[in-house]
Amino acid sequence: MTTIVRPALAAFVVGLAACGTNTPTGTNSTSTSQTPAAPTGGWLTLQLTTPRSNDGAVQFVVSGPTIDSARVISYNGFATSTGSVANMVVTGQVASGTIGQIYVPDLSRTGEYQASVLAAAARDSYTLQDVSGYRAVLVR
Repeated sequence: MTTIVRPALAAFVVGLAACGTNTPTGTNSTSTSQTPAAPTGGWLTLQLTTPRSNDGAVQFVVSGPTIDSARVISYNGFATSTGSVANMVVTGQVASGTIGQIYVPDLSRTGEYQASVLAAAARDSYTLQDVSGYRAVLVR
């Protein structure tokens, strides 16, 4: 009987050794956890689609988690940002295309930002336009 127990005991010891700390299944194996990457900030571009050819001024609002800064591109006007809201007004011969940019601290949250046109005025008469056909979008 001792001859049968020894081979079984030897097999058990070999199997136990295979589960040591140097194998992925060992109880003392160290795990390497990845530290999440820091958020990457960057500029989101505000684009306008207008149904009119006579816009002289357009007012926008952008909202989202955090907006660090805002700027107007290719037009006269101004942009401000406070916390999670940016306001822009552009003037001149306003047409569809790029209007401005906002800087956000985490580009992975781009989908959480919203842009809209608040008001538009005709170039020659400054008459307010119906903004129902206008569209403002943010793109990376």
